This record gives sequence, C-alpha cells and structure tokens, in this order.
Amino acid sequence: GGTGGGSAADQLAVDGLRGNGMEKIRTLDNADADRYGFTSDDALNLTDSVRDKLSTSKPSGKSYEFRKKLTSKFKRMGASLSENTWPQYLLSLNNNLNNIKLTNNLKSLIRLYGIPAFLREPIWMRITNAWGTYQQNMNAYNQIIDLHSSSKNLSTAQIRKDLARTFPNNIYFSTEEGKATLFSVLHAFSWVNPEVGYCQSMNFIAGLILLFASEQATFFLVSTIVDEILPPRYYTPKMTGVIIDTEVFDLLLQQKLPALWKKFTKHGLIVSRFTKQWFLCLYINYLPVEVSLWFLDVFMAEGSKVLFRVALSLFIMNKSVLMKAVDILELMD
Repeated sequence: GGTGGGSAADQLAVDGLRGNGMEKIRTLDNADADRYGFTSDDALNLTDSVRDKLSTSKPSGKSYEFRKKLTSKFKRMGASLSENTWPQYLLSLNNNLNNIKLTNNLKSLIRLYGIPAFLREPIWMRITNAWGTYQQNMNAYNQIIDLHSSSKNLSTAQIRKDLARTFPNNIYFSTEEGKATLFSVLHAFSWVNPEVGYCQSMNFIAGLILLFASEQATFFLVSTIVDEILPPRYYTPKMTGVIIDTEVFDLLLQQKLPALWKKFTKHGLIVSRFTKQWFLCLYINYLPVEVSLWFLDVFMAEGSKVLFRVALSLFIMNKSVLMKAVDILELMD
C-alpha cells in the first residue's frame, strides 16, 4: 500500500494513492455518490475542497466552520500556520514519507485542515505506532489470513452479520470485494486479539479507514487504535474502558456546564447513553462524513483526549437549544 518512501518529484502523491481505498471508489462509477463513495447527503450537507486540492488559500465552507467551532475550546498548539499549508509541508519532506514526524506544526496543520485524502494512509501510519509495528511484522497480516481464512471463532458470525450494516449507503461496501476486505481485516484482528475479539462499532472504524488505506495498513491502524490510542478494555465484553470514560465525561460536563447538567438531571436524561456510542464509534455515524474524517485525523494525531473535547464542544454549541427544551423528548431530539 501507500507506505513507502520515494525519490521522484511526484513520488509522494504516487505513494499516497497506490493501493488505497480511494482508488477503489474511483473505479466504481456512480454519479450519485460523493468523493468518498457515500450516496446519501451528510446531515449538514457539507462540502470542503481544501483537503483534496491542497489549497493554499484560507480554508472555508460549512465543514471548516463546524470544525472551527468544535475546536474553539481546544488548547492552542502555539505553532504559526500563516504560511505552512499542505503544499509547504510536502516540500519539507524532501520526497520521502519517512520524514513524517508528529511535530506541533503537523498537529496544527491537521487541526486546521484535516489530512488530504491521498495522504491519509502514510500520515496515519507514521503519526501513530502503526508504521513501527508494521515494520517489525511485515508478513504478520498475510500469515494470519493464510492461517485462519477458513477457520471460525467466537466473533466470526457477528462480523459476517454486521457486514451488511456497515455503510450500506457507500458504493464500495455495497460490493462483494468491499465486504470481503472488511471481513478479512476484522476477522484477522479477532484472532490476534482474542480478549477483544470483535465489538460492534469496530466495523465502522475499520470501514472508514479502508476507504483511504490498504487492507494491510487498515489492520495495523485498527490494532493500534484498540491496543494503544484508546484506553485499555474499550471493546472487551464488559467495556470497562469506555464506561470509565463516560463517567469521567459526566464529571467534566457537570463542572463546565452546571446549568445544563442540572437540567439533564431534572428530566432524567442519562448523558452516558449518548457519549458511550459516540466514543465507541469515534463519532463515525454521529457526525457528518467530512467532520468524522477530520475527527479521525485529529484523534490519530492527539489521542483519546479529543473524544472529551469534541463531546464538550458539541454540548457547548447546542447549549442554548438544550436549555430551552421543556421535556426529555425535546432534549433527546
């Protein structure tokens, strides 16, 4: 997949595109689908050309405004971005993807613009430990597939059942190839990590990554998210990790928005019913596609703390509407 370094002037772009899911989408001709292969409109009908076109101009559009609001409470990174847009960043790599390092400058760039689609696989791999793990076990994924492709475990049936439910509105996952690739990634993970096996929500995370990364890279990225980026036991049967995170967020909400918390308590609204699903899915399916992708970029760069920051920002952004609600039905709406 698009994970190697290069020497030719345009090698970065070639490496970024070679073998990734975006190429698969481009081969499926569907006039009704967006550039990620989704056929239904986003909740906010968002468009944002900044990422794909590597624009040097000021980012604009509904997607950018929404992201800016979400991050308005984030701590500033302290790096100046007046000149450092993606084209400048690419030039600084000297045509070698292995020069990608997670600096404050890169974090700021990711927060402001998100990662351009064709660079997602190489950058995701290198700003997490997925690339290091892959280099130590280059044949690991293929060996697992060879060993277990026709075997069954406790997760096999549930993974198969969830394939049809994973982005049914995406043209890639409507194909047999798309479903088979997603199954291979999730099934391989369930063999390597039997404590977790498979948990619903992982299908959406793996699926969204697959749109931008090779099958093998997706396996290493999903493994890194579950084993390293998220707290332990997020997806184990008792879900201890995510339950602790929702309880911590309850305290944060109580502290930051006491009036809103009081209103929730008065109407018997249990916030963790929402936040648990948001956290497990990494907001996929709960935010518009463009914003979900931007969140995934920031999450890979900054870790699980951004789960709390985005949740808090969502409550702050909707505070005035929520405060006007007269009953639990209006609050849940």
